[in-house]
Amino acid sequence: MRNRERPFDQQVRANGAMAAAVQWAGIAALVMGVLGAVLPGTAGTVAGWGAVGIVVATPLGRVAWLAIRWVDRRDWLFAGLAAMLLAVVVVAGTLALRQ
Repeated sequence: MRNRERPFDQQVRANGAMAAAVQWAGIAALVMGVLGAVLPGTAGTVAGWGAVGIVVATPLGRVAWLAIRWVDRRDWLFAGLAAMLLAVVVVAGTLALRQ
């Protein structure tokens, strides 16, 4: 049985890589948040916004990662739902920036 035909819970390498990426993003967000709290002026503001960016981007990256895996497995329903979710976020972000 090829790897992409196995259930997701049996794909240890791919799931481990995703878990490691999310863990590192959490650590990076924590470090940036602490730096944002202790650094004065512009540097603190930039670090704080960086933490917010990481916290927002991490779940979106995870959805994109899963969408790619679903396309590889030819699971078009979940791939389409993931693409629609990402499209909603892009449209909402675009509308928010235009205001």
